[in-house]
Amino acid sequence: MRHLFLLSLTMLGGCVYGQKLELLEPGATLANPPGIVVEDLRDKSTLKSNMNNYPCWRAYGDTFIAPSKIAYLKHLLGTGSSPATQLQLKLTRFETVEHCEATAARTHEIATAVVVATTTGTPQTYKLLPNAPGDDFVLRIAGEVNGKPFDVTRGFDYSKIAFFNLPSESPEYRAKINGSLREAADAILAVANK
Repeated sequence: MRHLFLLSLTMLGGCVYGQKLELLEPGATLANPPGIVVEDLRDKSTLKSNMNNYPCWRAYGDTFIAPSKIAYLKHLLGTGSSPATQLQLKLTRFETVEHCEATAARTHEIATAVVVATTTGTPQTYKLLPNAPGDDFVLRIAGEVNGKPFDVTRGFDYSKIAFFNLPSESPEYRAKINGSLREAADAILAVANK
């Protein structure tokens, strides 16, 4: 049973690294406005997904959003402005981080009960910790747009969103990520238009 538990954790970790969210509406095409030029100045180590167990967080790399975070940001900037918009965007930061402390706490309680029940043969009870804090998604984009600095942070709490394996399975979660990205793109456009 212990081996099955460890195998499950390994598979879950693999799922995290392979996540790819499709945020475009079905049938929509990705805008690639020629007047918006993105220069990626980010540290290359931030382009891949990383995770940590304690405290629990998952930092998603560029392939987290299909086709990539930068391509989707460019799409949002293009659809949020006129076709004649000219933007020179220098990105120094584009983070998508999921903090998962409440989920980890609930999973730990359940796993502990299962392991104890399996090894001792005695049924166990566990707390679901419904109000445990720490499940949130944070988006942070920083750099310059047309020579003007910006640093935009948006996010949301996902502790009340139901999901089985990973939060990204939920349409509500994906809609909230999309909303956060749209707000961030609008904030960048506001800086460019100052």
